[in-house]
Amino acid sequence: MTTPSRSSLGRARNNLPGRLEIPSPMTPSPSSSAPSSLSPLIVPTSNTPNAKVSAAQITNEIRSQILKVQPSDGEYGNGDEVPVIMPTPEAEGSQLKPENFTDLQRLGEGAGGTVIKVRYIPTQKIMAKKKINVDPEPMFHRQILRELEFLQQCHSPNIVSYYGAFLEDQGSSIAIIMEFCEGGSLDAIYKTVSVRKGRISEDVLGKIGESVLKGLVYLYNHDIIHRDIKPSNILVTRQGEIKICDLGVSGKLVQSIASTFLGTSYYMAPERITGMPYRVSADVWSLGLTIMEVAQNRFPYPVLSPIELVAHIANAPAPELTNEYEWSEDLKSFLKFCLEKESLKRPTPKQMLLHPFIQRVAMKQVNLQEWIKDVWDWKD
Repeated sequence: MTTPSRSSLGRARNNLPGRLEIPSPMTPSPSSSAPSSLSPLIVPTSNTPNAKVSAAQITNEIRSQILKVQPSDGEYGNGDEVPVIMPTPEAEGSQLKPENFTDLQRLGEGAGGTVIKVRYIPTQKIMAKKKINVDPEPMFHRQILRELEFLQQCHSPNIVSYYGAFLEDQGSSIAIIMEFCEGGSLDAIYKTVSVRKGRISEDVLGKIGESVLKGLVYLYNHDIIHRDIKPSNILVTRQGEIKICDLGVSGKLVQSIASTFLGTSYYMAPERITGMPYRVSADVWSLGLTIMEVAQNRFPYPVLSPIELVAHIANAPAPELTNEYEWSEDLKSFLKFCLEKESLKRPTPKQMLLHPFIQRVAMKQVNLQEWIKDVWDWKD
């Protein structure tokens, strides 16, 4: 695999669009649809084969990463639970320990671990606990350490807050304590709206796009690419705040380029599927597919086998919004730029924030708190 030269990258950047121009917008009309999206296919692979490392070595490396967020009071034995100072204003100075949490409800389970709704007993605050088994496979080992490192760096209103972590079950698992987003994921939200014979308005879609793009810009400013943007990784709080979650497959950018094959393949940009080097604009492609799916209540690509679908994404033209609804020209243009198949022509998150669809919605007062309340029929 050949890496582009600095000069070719420079020429490519000069060809990226500046401020985007589109025709006047049209007014969207409500309609209905019911199909749901396809289940994601996780295809994590490792660039280089590595021998398994011992459980004790993994535990010590994870413990070292956890302890970076607090002053160490002494040495911990391999079987001890490691408390962590919670780096948040609402519980400054308190410690996260397994015995301080009560499990309330399992929220989800996947390749990245189990997510549980928990209550933090000292303050009665509801949080989310992501529990991951300490796996000796080098790929998953690196993934845990990477997620911890990135979470400790991230402090953005557009990214789910990290409260701390600790080892439990005699060091065989790690608990990552996160902000609990009561509104759930976009995946659950749009499917609920679809069952009720509705669809999500363009104003809300614009606010989703704006929030995710701001989160991606924040990550990019820290040389991080998310690599797994999809409806289930975008959460909504009870206040209507929209936040990116799950940095487990995020990666460091080296000279703005990454090359590993991690993430959900159905939402991967074509350059990632074909094994080419990619940059932060790969996340823009994934956002485009996400917005299109949430807009029309179904995954944008046809129902195919996993292998056929990946080949179709790589080789077929980018999907377009169906004609079953009346879409604004702004939204169609926004998705066209997001789903530009040529990676060097696809804008960055920072550029996409300048798109008229995002700019138009940014100037509007959209009450997302009332919106999410209506979705779940919450009572005051």
